[in-house]
Amino acid sequence: MKRVYTELMAPEIRSNASSETDMEGLRRLCVEKKYSFLTLGILLKGFEKNIPCRVVDITYAQQAITLSMIISKSSEYKALFKYQ
Repeated sequence: MKRVYTELMAPEIRSNASSETDMEGLRRLCVEKKYSFLTLGILLKGFEKNIPCRVVDITYAQQAITLSMIISKSSEYKALFKYQ
């Protein structure tokens, strides 16, 4: 996975850094031959119907990510996230 990133993805990130949206990046996959795009799998699932081609993920090149959410101490939803 590290080799895939360093050889294929990192050079593109440095040379092609842009502020395109996930939808623009996924549509660009359908137009350009030598193009890759990194996005969250859940976003791909949400956009699948709006992409004019079939997008295939590289399963061995996936990265685990950590997400967090901040809520106030007095939030009524706090009980939903209590771990015990």
